[in-house]
Amino acid sequence: MSAKADIREGAILHRKYDFSFGGKSGTLAISLGQPEADNMPGRFARQMGAHAYGLVSIIGLEAAPRFPVVWVLFDNKVGLTVTGDDELTVDLKRLIARHVGKFFADIEPEIGALGLKLNVPTGRTLY
Repeated sequence: MSAKADIREGAILHRKYDFSFGGKSGTLAISLGQPEADNMPGRFARQMGAHAYGLVSIIGLEAAPRFPVVWVLFDNKVGLTVTGDDELTVDLKRLIARHVGKFFADIEPEIGALGLKLNVPTGRTLY
């Protein structure tokens, strides 16, 4: 878990995960965005009718997008979107999906304390 000083502006919670991918290693930094944040990801999530959103930064992987990936939560599904001309390969999407699932499990104890309610892809509701 990162210290509060490491949390991006507009984020509520943040975690970092080390990974191996195609013989390379790196770090995924995943955040849960503030519901009312007046930033591009927050506005995008509200416009799409998402229940929650956040960012995934992929650090140390040359094949990664240059900008953070925006994740949005709809009922039990997570969508990923990138900005600019970057694209996510199927394998990179799987890597992110695995770690976003772990992120949801890791933040579960803190969700209730924040007064949030999320229906996550595991089918469970986090309080």
